[in-house]
Amino acid sequence: MAQNINNQLDKLNEQIAEGISKLIRSLDSVNQRVDALNNLTIKPNIQALKLLKSKALLNQDFETCEALNIYAQTQNIEI
Repeated sequence: MAQNINNQLDKLNEQIAEGISKLIRSLDSVNQRVDALNNLTIKPNIQALKLLKSKALLNQDFETCEALNIYAQTQNIEI
């Protein structure tokens, strides 16, 4: 049962990361991406942010990586 819950949480985090990725990739600048992250009504959890960053690295989307680093600093979190 616990494993099933963990699998569901992993899937949810992947969906969150994918949705945020689509949102911020549509923006032109790093600052716009940081603003979009800061303006999310519901703040993403660290696991979703880590997934987002790993996908951005794989896709060589360095603007998203930079935006995530800036966002993490302003939120005092480590991703």
